[in-house]
Amino acid sequence: MQLKLAVITAAIATLAVATPAPRSAPVCSITSLVCCDMFTTASDPVAAYLIMNLGIPVTSPSEPVGIDCTPVISVASPGCSTNLLCCENNTNDPLISIGCVPA
Repeated sequence: MQLKLAVITAAIATLAVATPAPRSAPVCSITSLVCCDMFTTASDPVAAYLIMNLGIPVTSPSEPVGIDCTPVISVASPGCSTNLLCCENNTNDPLISIGCVPA
């Protein structure tokens, strides 16, 4: 009986150590939060046209982008009925925001 209890305890301890902790969602500052009409990648024809004509550097064609974005004023009540995104580069706002993830 004691051996069985020791084996079960060891197995549970091993699982607890081997199980990764859940990742938390990325933190998005209010200055990175935007509401965009379109969420796509840099390879999308509309996004590629804007990127090329505005001379915006992107890391890859699969770079996620938001198009026709407006800044979110309040995190408590974003009021976004389309795509609420957290974007790394909003300097081209409102036309295109680069490095976006759903918020």
